[in-house]
Amino acid sequence: MTIFSRFAHLFYASRLPLSIAVIGLLFGCQPQPKSMFEQQAEFETVESSDTAATDAQTNTDTTAVVKPLQAVDTSAPTIDVVHRQAIARQRGCPADNADCQSFELNVLHFRPEQPWLTTIMWQSIARILAPEMPLTSQDEAAKKTVSILFNQIAYSEQRVKTLPLHQRIDTDLVLNPQSTAQAKAANTQTDAPAHTGYLVIRLTNTDTGAERQFAHYVMLDMQTQLQLTLSDILLPHITHEQLLDTFQDAKKEWLSTQGIAAEKQDDWPLALSKQWYLDSEGLHMVYQSEELLAGNTEAVDLMVPYGLIDGLIKPRYIVHAATDKSTDNEKAPNTASVSLESE
Repeated sequence: MTIFSRFAHLFYASRLPLSIAVIGLLFGCQPQPKSMFEQQAEFETVESSDTAATDAQTNTDTTAVVKPLQAVDTSAPTIDVVHRQAIARQRGCPADNADCQSFELNVLHFRPEQPWLTTIMWQSIARILAPEMPLTSQDEAAKKTVSILFNQIAYSEQRVKTLPLHQRIDTDLVLNPQSTAQAKAANTQTDAPAHTGYLVIRLTNTDTGAERQFAHYVMLDMQTQLQLTLSDILLPHITHEQLLDTFQDAKKEWLSTQGIAAEKQDDWPLALSKQWYLDSEGLHMVYQSEELLAGNTEAVDLMVPYGLIDGLIKPRYIVHAATDKSTDNEKAPNTASVSLESE
């Protein structure tokens, strides 16, 4: 190849990226909608420039007390829970048009940062939205999964048929109360009462005029910063079958409200739900719509009080009311109950 031909080759090669750039300007001139993370980044930028007084007025913050991990620290730090929202709408579609596809994502931000809790939150949301997709242990992979689904709507001018017309994720953190005696014991005893809480993540889908909700509960040990399983709270010699037996009366009570004959209730199938939580009332098993009975459109919350599971779960996981009741004569009723969550 001569010197001239080499020069010509380099000249035309250098023009290729420029040509691609010009084509991009011609056919990609419309601004792209902002992604979920761009919306959150803008929120954080504006938020950081506000004064403390303005911040208190404009943000929806709820404060929850988390026990210190260090036994020597008697002051209980707080977690500020800030609700943040990002909305994706079908591109070029008016916001007030009910036929336009949308995805509303309401998540939590924690101050100070709680990486372990943030990871659990994003992984739980991703599993609800895309249960068939495998996830790694890092929350970035879960965030990416949610972002892909979010941007499918934000960047599309046509309806994405694989997704509902309207979809909304709501996230909340509930921390169980601790009495004064429990708080002191947590700093001095190895097997002290645990400080627990739970994440509640609700998915609402609306399509063809019908609305369905799915509730996802994640039980948390706020001191060890771990997600709890049923095996974690049960005493070592107790089986899941023994725990399931305590929910039979609650099951029958609910079946009675649905018009199921008493002779059919004993053999009615019931399994321990993957959605469960502990509060000051007892142990709750939450079943999604139609999980217990075809045609039922409401989530069902079966609850067994601590009096019925005494000797089954570890004492440190029993949740007491915020005020000490050791001097009260009244005891919690030892009867199972059922409550319906309106959908």
